Amino acid sequence: MTDAALTLVVLAAGLGSRYGGLKQLATVGPDGATLMDYAVHDAWRAGFRRVVFVIRPELEVTFEALIGRYQGRLEVAAALQRLEDVPAGLAPGAGRSRPWGTAQAVLAARSQVSTGFAVLNADDFYGRDALEQAARFLREVELQGSTHAVIGYPMKQTASPVGGVNRAVLVTGPDGFLTQIEEVKELRAVPGGRFRGTAGKEVREIGGEVLVSMNLWAFTPTVFAALDE
Repeated sequence: MTDAALTLVVLAAGLGSRYGGLKQLATVGPDGATLMDYAVHDAWRAGFRRVVFVIRPELEVTFEALIGRYQGRLEVAAALQRLEDVPAGLAPGAGRSRPWGTAQAVLAARSQVSTGFAVLNADDFYGRDALEQAARFLREVELQGSTHAVIGYPMKQTASPVGGVNRAVLVTGPDGFLTQIEEVKELRAVPGGRFRGTAGKEVREIGGEVLVSMNLWAFTPTVFAALDE
């Protein structure tokens, strides 16, 4: 796949309820840079040339004003994540105000994506190397195949010095393929370079080198059929 075909899908429809506002639009760097700006810039340096923002309908005007600064270097598009956009036979979520989860957000971008693409959160920092790994996978993968990828981070690189963190622990088989994702909550450092948290009602302890997901994926278009199902 050529760089011109590499697409980045940015999940930016979150409410930021725990943060107390739209974290994806919070300024954290020089000249008002957001975490989303860093992700898009690192993706551009890794070879991505198209960005699709998944947003809520009520944020459409706000995002149109913000993402204009990317145009010229990147092809930019928006996909609206609507509560009623669910597969046939499912209730549309009457009375629900919060967006559905990640799977439905990615599915919302289906009409805007026809090639291999990476997915990440608008309100996390990933780094250039992570985007380069995703781009490398997409350049090499068979687009009609059903092999996808998740970029893993050593737990110790994602820990917080001021409190516990929730992380999706990646479990792989002998062949290196992902077999399970387990959400472990309130992971905190304990002696020996390890981290302890809870999964459901059970205590979990993992090493600092154990890989966790920060929700950076590389997909072929075949994933949309799986998400729809």
